[in-house]
Order: sequence, then structure tokens, then C-alpha cells
Amino acid sequence: MMYTSFKPLFGAQRSAPLSESGVVEVLAPRRGALHKVCVALLMGVGAVFSFMLPVDFAASNTVKAAVGLLGVAGLVPVHELIHFALFRVFGARPQLGRVGISAATTAPGYCLRGWQYVLVRTAPGVLLTAAGVGLAYVPGPVSLIAVVVIPVNIGCSLYDFQVAAGVLRRPLNASWEDTEVAAVRHA
Repeated sequence: MMYTSFKPLFGAQRSAPLSESGVVEVLAPRRGALHKVCVALLMGVGAVFSFMLPVDFAASNTVKAAVGLLGVAGLVPVHELIHFALFRVFGARPQLGRVGISAATTAPGYCLRGWQYVLVRTAPGVLLTAAGVGLAYVPGPVSLIAVVVIPVNIGCSLYDFQVAAGVLRRPLNASWEDTEVAAVRHA
């Protein structure tokens, strides 16, 4: 028996353009005022913690703020690289870009199963928060970075978790495409 096309076990399926395919649903949670307030509150919590913590190293508030900002600046690229790596693991060809002032990773034209898509969406929030909790116990400036980064990462992951929750309310064997503006479920 000869196969006409290779379909990897865990790979993404190349989807037809949206106008030609059987699009069942477009899942585009709004980033409304409540989302922005939650992100701002979580970032504020991180900033407040950075000044309240008794740290092992002698540092002025300016140094603490600089260390915290470096941690936050490094967080977004690492977060997006985790999305990128998981899309690649599942056979998609992701694209790095930006939405507004933030970075974004999408894989337009490739469909993942629901469980794969949920994993791609939630992994950065879970992994970076777990790493931050572990690093919070390391003495010195690393613990300060971790304590600032944890709430910021959770705030930045809210949209990912919101989309993942929407996908989990649908059949997990459905095919999902991650586009620049929404998660698209195909027939």
C-alpha cells in the first residue's frame, strides 16, 4: 500500500485558506476592560512585592526596580519562544510577530487537535510560573526577579488561559488553527 501524503502522529495538518475550509467556529475572546484591569493589578502586585521583599543583597530601590524590569523584559520573549517551540513539536510552522505593543506567536495555516492547542496555549503560563516559584527560593537578585516575574507572567497568560478554556468547552478532537486574530475551529 502506498501512502500519498505523510501525516505525522503528533503533527499539525496544513489547513485550507479560511474561505475554502469548513470553518465551524471562530473563538476570539475579547481583551476587554476587565482583562486589562487584571493584568495591571497583577503587574502592580509584582512591583509592590519587589520593594517589600527582604532580599539577601544590599540594593537600593532603583537597583531593585532595574532588576525587576530586566526580568519582565526577558519574560515576554521566553514566553513566546515556548509557544513557538511547542508549535514546532506538533509540526506547525509558527510565526513570531506582535500585537499592539506585545509579542505574539501564531501558526496560521496549520491545524492542531484540541489537546495540542490547549497545551501550546497554557504551557508558558504553567512552566514560567513554576520556574518562578522555584527561583524565588534562590538567594540574591534571582529571587527578586522571580517574585516580580510570577504575577506578570500570570497576567500575560490570562488571554492564553481564556482561549484554552474556550477550546476545552468544545470537542478535544476538533481541529484548531491559531491565527493572528483568533482560534479557528475547522470541521
